[in-house]
Amino acid sequence: MIVLFLPGMQRWLNISSEPPLQGYVVKADSNPDFSWKNWWSGTFQQDKAAWLNENYGFRNTLLRLHNQIGYSWWNHAYTNWVIVGKENYLFDSKYINSWQGYDFVGQAVIDDKTRKLKALQHELSKRGTALLVIIAPGKASYFPEYLPDTCKPNKVNTTNYESYVKTFGREQIRTFDVRKWFNILKKQSKYALFPKCGIHWSTYGATIVQDSITGFVSALLERPLPKLEMDEIVVTDSANTIDADIGKGMNLLWEPKGYPLAYPKFHFPEAEKFKLPSCLVIGDSYYWTHDPHRFHKKVFNTIDFYYYNREHHQIGNDRKNVDTTQAWEQCKIHEVVLLYCVDANLNQLGWGFIDQAYQQMTAELKEKKSQWEWEGLSPAFRYSLTPGTNMNMRTIMGDKAWLESIKQKATDKKISADSMLYLDVEFINQERKKKR
Repeated sequence: MIVLFLPGMQRWLNISSEPPLQGYVVKADSNPDFSWKNWWSGTFQQDKAAWLNENYGFRNTLLRLHNQIGYSWWNHAYTNWVIVGKENYLFDSKYINSWQGYDFVGQAVIDDKTRKLKALQHELSKRGTALLVIIAPGKASYFPEYLPDTCKPNKVNTTNYESYVKTFGREQIRTFDVRKWFNILKKQSKYALFPKCGIHWSTYGATIVQDSITGFVSALLERPLPKLEMDEIVVTDSANTIDADIGKGMNLLWEPKGYPLAYPKFHFPEAEKFKLPSCLVIGDSYYWTHDPHRFHKKVFNTIDFYYYNREHHQIGNDRKNVDTTQAWEQCKIHEVVLLYCVDANLNQLGWGFIDQAYQQMTAELKEKKSQWEWEGLSPAFRYSLTPGTNMNMRTIMGDKAWLESIKQKATDKKISADSMLYLDVEFINQERKKKR
């Protein structure tokens, strides 16, 4: 009988304090006030029931007990997206679906996005701005051997990662493929690159990635940047919040046990002597694992982080919404633009930023020169043409006689050969439309 009354006693007497639940918790509104109007409409009963359901005594402890039983007895996680793998490795179902290829967006989408990225890369390079795509590894693609036996690759589709890497390579999109690199380091690294109970790479993994990004940026800008020097690496069984975020979010009585993890301590000697670039990052939660504060004024002079292209974060300023109408303008005023994406988010690479920047860039280029005045169509302008137009251009460029006639007409009209080529191709397209 005492056990039955314990929740009520805790609710009113607060016998023992309980730690709050971790992770994303949806809470009911405050305890509703009684009114006859709300009583007769039924809203008071509904709101009161919702509030009592979340505020009875020992609720958090009982929920943890329930979750612990599922995890310990049946190897099951009651957190919506958590999958318990072999040897109790914890995974996010989204990353598994991506590794299996179930979120494949199709080659046409990837080709279109690559075309726009290539145009942006070309125009930004002319302005001295480095554009770099960073593909982070998901835990499922790094640890497929620990996935449940029920999780097998989808043999029907390719994956976004495989298709993007192949297409980026063909179109020479500057890419830092961390997934490929980590798979090479997996058997070589002295320290764990992924934690057992976390969703992201380890703190040590994030550190060596940031160091490598600095090297990439230095090479692209063709100027030296401060080099990270390791002071100490502390190995401990006590994982920090990032390295144990899944385990903590499961809300168990006892957190799942991982393995020892490394935590680097480092500095950037004489960073003040370098000319530091400004950086725009468009990315997901993997970027947070670098702890931007540790690199602010050390590698980059300023860092503007567009979290999922929705939230604009800048050290020293309040968070605000991203102004999507200024995507291209933001690219131009930064020396470095990083598109940061884990493989499981490649189905929405850029989160709209690529399309926004591309549309604004092409609009700006077209305003500067009309079709008849264009002095040699830039690659960016060519990429803004339809696939059919590009195909017809390649056909003409492969026909020497036809190309010579283009050059002659360009001389007669006193315009560039590229402009004349464009006009001829557009004429062909219009004639074909008339015959349909």
